[in-house]
Amino acid sequence: MSQGDRARLDDILARTAGFRGQLAAAAQVRRCDWGLDRSQGFELLLPHLSPMRRAARLLRAQAVAQVDDGDGDAAMQTLVSLGSIATQAGQDGILVSSLVGTAIGSVFTETGTLAAEWGLIDQKRATALLDALGPLKGDDPFRYGEAVKGEWESTKASIDGLKSDDDL
Repeated sequence: MSQGDRARLDDILARTAGFRGQLAAAAQVRRCDWGLDRSQGFELLLPHLSPMRRAARLLRAQAVAQVDDGDGDAAMQTLVSLGSIATQAGQDGILVSSLVGTAIGSVFTETGTLAAEWGLIDQKRATALLDALGPLKGDDPFRYGEAVKGEWESTKASIDGLKSDDDL
């Protein structure tokens, strides 16, 4: 990374320090209820997803700076937050949310790979990282099965709300 790029990154990180602290706290939440009104059917809005993607990008920038600084412990904490946010996105039972969670999970994987390539993830840190990311373990960490069920409920709500064949 060039000195100019690093200076710009440091400026962004300085200006977002308070928000990133809130992200670290929010990442501790294991189960999210997004308060979605499924009776809206196809009209259901998902306003939480776009900010989550932006938050993931910001955490990635933070982790890259930490990797560049050689601060493996801080990078691990940021990666844990990033992984947690990835699983939170898919907890609303909507397919696109599971896809967003998978995309955030890819950011986590890419950033973790960078940290490993720079020698910041040794066996001890790798084990700690895997232990901290329990929600990413298992057959369906982004809850695609739950999302398919949620899509059915959304479709049913839309169809049930129709008053005539013309509405269909």
